[in-house]
Amino acid sequence: MPVEGTDIDYGIYDKESHSLILFEMKWFVEPVTSVEIKSKDQEISKGLHVQLPKYKEVVENNIKDFTLKAFHRELEVKKISYFVLTRVSIGSGLIEPSPFTVVNIRMFKKALFDAKGQLNVAAENLQNGSYYPKINEEFSLEKVTIMMRKVKVIVDSFKILNNSFDLSVPNDEIVHLHGIEMNPDKMPKSRARQVGKSQYELIIKSPSSVKKGRNKKKRKRRKRAKKK
Repeated sequence: MPVEGTDIDYGIYDKESHSLILFEMKWFVEPVTSVEIKSKDQEISKGLHVQLPKYKEVVENNIKDFTLKAFHRELEVKKISYFVLTRVSIGSGLIEPSPFTVVNIRMFKKALFDAKGQLNVAAENLQNGSYYPKINEEFSLEKVTIMMRKVKVIVDSFKILNNSFDLSVPNDEIVHLHGIEMNPDKMPKSRARQVGKSQYELIIKSPSSVKKGRNKKKRKRRKRAKKK
């Protein structure tokens, strides 16, 4: 939905708590190295400092008009939350602070699971930083020395202190969202499917089910090869 030079990518409205979450989605190819992670900071920063402030200004200026255009009905909204949503990377940690929050899909899914589908509770926990690893509790920053022939190289690194940080949810677990979805085409198809007029499921496939699928494909290829 066009908003002041940008587009609101994705939104969910919870009919039970009358809460609304709006997302600016940065679904880029995930970085691997620290240099690649830092290179994505510019896009994430744009979402936090340019796009989400526009969302907030326009939407909260006339909420009824926005819900009518986005969800095709006027809705009572008691609370609105705004996030930048990514696949995995949430930046290098050097992005300028913002009143808004960047989260990845695993963080969002874990928050929904812990909140038993209550969108307002999940949003509050995400905004409070509940799903970020805590420095000097779960990880620490370290200096690592590497010898390259006769040259000593000192690089920044991190060390995991314990295994308490965990974003996983039980295999094949289903999280029910009792609400209305905006722009369903924007939601990653592998992450959600509609099961009712206003009900969606977020599903994680278990390793065993993935393995069964792969074995099935292998058997089909063998049968085709034998026929030839």
